[in-house]
Amino acid sequence: ITFLIMLSFFSNYSKFSEALITKESKAMSNKVFKTPEQLKTLEKYYLNGMTSYGKDNKHGLELLAQAVEETNLSEQIVKDWIRNRKKGPRVTEKVNIRKPRGYDLFKSEWLKVNDATFSEANSAWKELPDEEKIFYNEKATDAEEPEFSAMPLEWQRKKIRMTRKKISNL
Repeated sequence: ITFLIMLSFFSNYSKFSEALITKESKAMSNKVFKTPEQLKTLEKYYLNGMTSYGKDNKHGLELLAQAVEETNLSEQIVKDWIRNRKKGPRVTEKVNIRKPRGYDLFKSEWLKVNDATFSEANSAWKELPDEEKIFYNEKATDAEEPEFSAMPLEWQRKKIRMTRKKISNL
């Protein structure tokens, strides 16, 4: 009886692990890694006019076919590469609009002086006497918001979106 139970367990385990491997393989199969040579070839064709692949763009379709042939990538992968290439690099600039709080000022100063973690800075803020907390809060209140035109474009866009949202909520 124990042999049958063990046999049943291992056969079910085997099916379960195969399902996991299959699911993981499908997720990884979406990502295609291109070699530096393939990327160089794709870039060459892109600069020569392979920027779209619509039915009316015969030159683009010819270049697409040549790129697929030369890189040994599927047509869909090359089309995806063209689409991503057109998008350009992602903007990853952090945009912080709100004025700093006393806590923020304390933490940034404290972390510069002490080689510590955020949680240690949080604990230090909690242990700080009320007078010092008031000092940092007043310092934050006195902080001026930077000039709009001097801020990065992404910051300006976010500020405009937030203002429009406030106006629409009136």
